[in-house]
Amino acid sequence: MASRKGSPWRPKAIKREDWFFEEAGGEMLVYNLERHRVHCLNDTAVLIWKLCTGRRTVNQIAAELPITLHPRSRELVVRNTVGQLARLGLIEAHDDARNISRRELAKRIGMGAATVALPLITTIVAPTPAYAANCPAIHCTNPGQCPASCNGCLNPPAPGPGTCRP
Repeated sequence: MASRKGSPWRPKAIKREDWFFEEAGGEMLVYNLERHRVHCLNDTAVLIWKLCTGRRTVNQIAAELPITLHPRSRELVVRNTVGQLARLGLIEAHDDARNISRRELAKRIGMGAATVALPLITTIVAPTPAYAANCPAIHCTNPGQCPASCNGCLNPPAPGPGTCRP
């Protein structure tokens, strides 16, 4: 989406129906069922995502953050987090979305930021349910070495290791 001239960016969160959202202890797990990726947002990133209603500007979101930073630094934190969220498909894309490394962000906002809970978004690739349920062809010497999806160890200890059997 291109920015409209003279109109400040008002980020809007996207909650997709084909994604699974789970909140626990202030953090949020977002499971992208199509790409088999799990994104974990810490409490600060969750707050920023929830404040992205399409009605607030980046500066207004920054003003609502309960972190002790200079207003310009807070705006940079929000703009960077919204850029990450946009890249992941959790915020509507926009020309103003930026994304810099956490190291660069910490440099820009100053050393005192080490005590501030900066937004953190981590992503892992999750196995598909079919892959997770399959019995991998791994060597074993006893049934206890095989995953629960297997039916024991085939040919243990014949001359050499056996193989987990499906």
